[in-house]
Amino acid sequence: MWRRIIARVLRLPPGKSIRIPKGVVPRPETQGFIPTIGAKINARHWEFPLPDGGRVHVEEYDDFYLVHRDKVSPLINPVEHLRRDAPWIWTLLTTGTGGLILSCIEYLLTDGKEWRRGAAIGALTGLLARNYDRRVGRSLTWESLRRIIV
Repeated sequence: MWRRIIARVLRLPPGKSIRIPKGVVPRPETQGFIPTIGAKINARHWEFPLPDGGRVHVEEYDDFYLVHRDKVSPLINPVEHLRRDAPWIWTLLTTGTGGLILSCIEYLLTDGKEWRRGAAIGALTGLLARNYDRRVGRSLTWESLRRIIV
């Protein structure tokens, strides 16, 4: 039964979920799924690794499973998984990190008098870096960042 579900999910776009009632399939761990992580904390997460580095992700709830495909498994490459399969988390991380770094730099340069401008510029830089990265479709490097700024 899980083989048919996996085949169906692989025909869908990544991230598109199907809902499976719990009573009609065996438990995922008995079918080769391994415990994994996921953004939804109220679910138990399972994954079936795919040969291309992706995964079939199962979110287990009380009465049903939500099953979808991810382009990259977080067990193989967590950063690339966030970038490609959880862009909202990636955006929060890039804007938050950029804001934190530049606000600290401004705080140090102004002897503790100012930090807001650095936070805003850093957050904007992180957001621009995330959007540039998504349009180009490849990992952001120092070289590509330099091309954005210069």
